[in-house]
Amino acid sequence: MQFEFKKSREDAKSREGERSLDGVLAKSIAYVKPDDTAWDAIQALAEQWADSVPVVENETLAGIVTARALIVDVAAKGADPKQIFVRDLMQPAIHCVSADNKTAAEEAQRIFHSTGLTRVFMVDEADRLVGALTRGDIERHLSLKTIRDADKRRNPPE
Repeated sequence: MQFEFKKSREDAKSREGERSLDGVLAKSIAYVKPDDTAWDAIQALAEQWADSVPVVENETLAGIVTARALIVDVAAKGADPKQIFVRDLMQPAIHCVSADNKTAAEEAQRIFHSTGLTRVFMVDEADRLVGALTRGDIERHLSLKTIRDADKRRNPPE
C-alpha cells in the first residue's frame, strides 16, 4: 500500500488548539509522498472520499494533490497515472491551520469561504500533519458552539 494512516484523534487530544475540535478533526488521514505516483494519490483520494490528499515528506506537510490536478494534468491528457509522480502534481499547502491556534475552527471557516476548499489540514508547530477538517464538520461545530454560548448567557452557572 502506497499510503499510510497518520495521527489518530486520541493523539491529538493533548494539543490545546484541538481540544475544542475533538470529534471534528478527522480520525485518520491517508497521505502520499512526493515520490509516490498519481495512481497512489488517486487511491488515497478514493479511500478518504476526499477532493485533496496531503503530501508528507520527512514527517512534515509538504503540499497537497487535488482531484482537479489529477483530472486536468493526468486523466484529461490521457497520461498513465502510474508514470507521473506526486511531486510533479503537488501544490504548496498554503491553506492549513495550526493545532496551537485556539481559533482554528474560525480560521478554517475563513479559509473555506475565501478559497472554496472543502477540506483543510491541521499541522502542529513542526508542520507535522495532525488531521483534517471538513467544511461541513466545521460549520456544524461552530453552529453548536454558538448555541452553547447562547445557552450559557441565558442560564449562567450559579
